[in-house]
Amino acid sequence: MLKHVRVAALLSPILLLAGSAAAVTITSTTIETNASITGAGSDPKGPANSGTLLSQVIDPNGAGEGFIGDAAARAAQNVAGDGALAVEGLYANPPGRIVLLGETSWIQTAEITGGSPETLSIALSIAAPRLAFSDFAGIGLGADELVSSYVIELLLDGNPIFGSTATFRGGRGSSLLEETGTDLGGTFFDSGSLLGYDFDPLVTSVGLGTFDPGETLTVEYRMRVLVDTPQFETGGSASIGDPTDLSGPDVTQVRLVPEPSTGALVALALLGLGVARRR
Repeated sequence: MLKHVRVAALLSPILLLAGSAAAVTITSTTIETNASITGAGSDPKGPANSGTLLSQVIDPNGAGEGFIGDAAARAAQNVAGDGALAVEGLYANPPGRIVLLGETSWIQTAEITGGSPETLSIALSIAAPRLAFSDFAGIGLGADELVSSYVIELLLDGNPIFGSTATFRGGRGSSLLEETGTDLGGTFFDSGSLLGYDFDPLVTSVGLGTFDPGETLTVEYRMRVLVDTPQFETGGSASIGDPTDLSGPDVTQVRLVPEPSTGALVALALLGLGVARRR
């Protein structure tokens, strides 16, 4: 189950321009995280474990971490909108399938509190994802294939408005990369013991539309990474940024941003014209 953290309502309002009245008020911010490893593992290089280890809260902002043998699943998200996920594991002798999962959700509700319609957007900065697996058993595409995947979604009032997903599946014998939504590139690499794809980071703005005074909106940003290891001597990794350091550069950032109104833009243009004339 996702770790659920709710922040008190009425956080600091976002201002359109310095000195202007508050036009958009953030009424609530919720973050959820989950990091888990499901299956049974027995690794001579690590402690013997079996069953499911659910996420542990390691940060008051809602980070979770799970570990079993030589594997780890980490998910971190804070109320500011910074988050990252990583799962990785190598199993020398598992008796069956093991699934590693990390997921986060950032949900923010806002209300238009000014006296005129406001145009809003989401400023989104996605850290570079990576999908990879190791396969010493020489498997390929099929029922017992390796799977490494990521999912990134942005929703407005429950409706998807942006998404990027990629699934790398198969093994050293044969493999396939499947992508939907926004393309983050994807450069193939093969280091001998590890093969996979490095994706590009993305900085973009996603328009939400124009909202009337009194209207409310809910924006949700979701991230998910998964690795499914099917058998003896297989492993994998999937990540979107670095969940161990949300203060560093390798995190995903999401922000609700009011855009300057037409009147404000005209005022700024006239101000610039006045300055130019005085010169």
